[in-house]
Amino acid sequence: MKRCPECRRDYFDDTLLYCLDDGNALLEGPASADEAATAILSIPLPRSGDAELNELPTRQLSPSDGSNDNAGRPNFVSRIGRNKLALTAGIAIVLIFGGSLIYYFTRATRSSAKAIRSVMVLPLKNVGGDPQDEYLSDGITDELTSRLTQLKIVRVAAPSAALRYKTSTKDAAEIGREMNVEAVIEGTVRKQANKFRVTLHLINAADGFELWSDSDFEGDVGDLFSAQSRLAELMATRLKGELTSQEKTLIATRDTTNADAYEIFLKGKQQFRSGQSRVASELFDRAIQLDPNFADAYAWRGRVTYGQFKIGTGDHTTLAAALADANHALSIDPNLISARRTLIGIYHSTGQYEEGLKQGKLALDSDVDDLEAIEGAALAYFRAGMISKAIALYERGVALDPTDSDVRSSLARAYLYTGEFQKAIDVLAPALQRGDDVFWVAMLNYRGLRQLDKSIEMGKLGVDRNSEEGSLWLEYGSVLQEAGRSDDARQIWLKGAQIGETKLATFENVRTRVWLAFAYARLGERSKALEQINRAHTLEPDDAWTLYQCGSVHGILNDRSEAIDYIKRSIARGWLGVHYLNFDSDPLFSGALVNLRDDPEFRSIRSDLQKKVDELSQRY
Repeated sequence: MKRCPECRRDYFDDTLLYCLDDGNALLEGPASADEAATAILSIPLPRSGDAELNELPTRQLSPSDGSNDNAGRPNFVSRIGRNKLALTAGIAIVLIFGGSLIYYFTRATRSSAKAIRSVMVLPLKNVGGDPQDEYLSDGITDELTSRLTQLKIVRVAAPSAALRYKTSTKDAAEIGREMNVEAVIEGTVRKQANKFRVTLHLINAADGFELWSDSDFEGDVGDLFSAQSRLAELMATRLKGELTSQEKTLIATRDTTNADAYEIFLKGKQQFRSGQSRVASELFDRAIQLDPNFADAYAWRGRVTYGQFKIGTGDHTTLAAALADANHALSIDPNLISARRTLIGIYHSTGQYEEGLKQGKLALDSDVDDLEAIEGAALAYFRAGMISKAIALYERGVALDPTDSDVRSSLARAYLYTGEFQKAIDVLAPALQRGDDVFWVAMLNYRGLRQLDKSIEMGKLGVDRNSEEGSLWLEYGSVLQEAGRSDDARQIWLKGAQIGETKLATFENVRTRVWLAFAYARLGERSKALEQINRAHTLEPDDAWTLYQCGSVHGILNDRSEAIDYIKRSIARGWLGVHYLNFDSDPLFSGALVNLRDDPEFRSIRSDLQKKVDELSQRY
């Protein structure tokens, strides 16, 4: 662009040497799109009455006029000099169109060049038409997320967070803003025969502009390893620039060298996420048979097995199998956070809280920013009674994934134990608005606020959503009783007992017997309550969790010496939970031990346990 030093008019035509108005030599003018736009607006357009407009040459042409007759036609230079309207209008059009293009590309370039500090990989869509290929799109999404996370060139949202948007109709930019990331990667996978094609788009979450896209990536299903490594390197390069040799090596690292085992493993993960745990476990079995050193396959099989125990379809043998898988996975890969997360869950379920603390610390040492590590460590701290440490970690988890209702629920439960009931309700508000299943902990916190009508409302929603959960029926009944609705409370406890008996008729489970014992104790049916806890103790005589619950049932029945004996035995096997019971807010089952509140021996037990927890807190 050039500018006249006298009239300050700007010209985009680099071939012009002199100002068309004043004849001055042109100087270099504005270089930016903003200045170009200013120049456009400053160009004066001629009015219909201007003399120059009236001086346009005219010529009458007769039918016989020859095409070579130029006698009355002005030459080109003359027309430029005299037809200022046409010239000015033409320049204005060019400037407007060109300036718009310059502005668009300048903005796009600036957006692309800006360093992306956080990103989310949305589940890639399977567009091949065959639902059986879903494992491939999910697997590529997982691996792309995992590789970018390992590189630590940007903060990457957790895969669990991304999966919640798998069927969402929201656009990428809106999802990115919800997740508090700067950019979102979205795309498709199309599988045909043994080949697949991936299309990726990098979207600016702030304004929805596409920063980059690529539709030329092709891979071979038989060589998913190298294909995924190349894809991750491509995406990482777009985000960071040229990778170092060390980063390239990290991206190329493989969990298994057996391509068939890897493909079966991906299918297992997809089945697990679809709720087909048994099929998933069988697929992980096959993957392990093909590669006995496949750490991730062991970790995921352990996760599935532990899940069966949690929902009451597995016994202690099931738990032992999950423990063996998680430990074996870690013997192959000590940094496998998913395996440590399973161990934390197992130790939580069996009351071995110090062991859980060890695993929580090791998980954070592996990756302090990993959401799964943060959640696992928070649970370990919470169960060990280190509530303030648990709260700090859960708050980080909510910041990393604002849409994770499980993390919000866990944070609200921690606030329950500190008596910060309103803060807990505030944390739960977004999840409750979405209708997510956080009703149980909401019920307990509304109970702490003495808003019993809201507490009852939450309890009703909870049992409607999770009718098989014994603890929900017990606490819901307790809220009704506190509200003066003793008959309704009794009906709820009876309903919970019926559900427990039905479950035991098909599957022997210690936890079902414990919840059934609580229900009968609340109903005042002493002999039935004792029958259930005696059976539970026989099945698991050395389990810390079981011993503690047996003591709690005796507490309800006002059997003080028996209650204290069971509690002491549970502590000897790792139980740490007695010391932080808040009798004033009566969360969970602390009400079961309210009869022991003033017992000197019980007070001494809690005091000694607090000292132990304080010492552990220094170490972990």
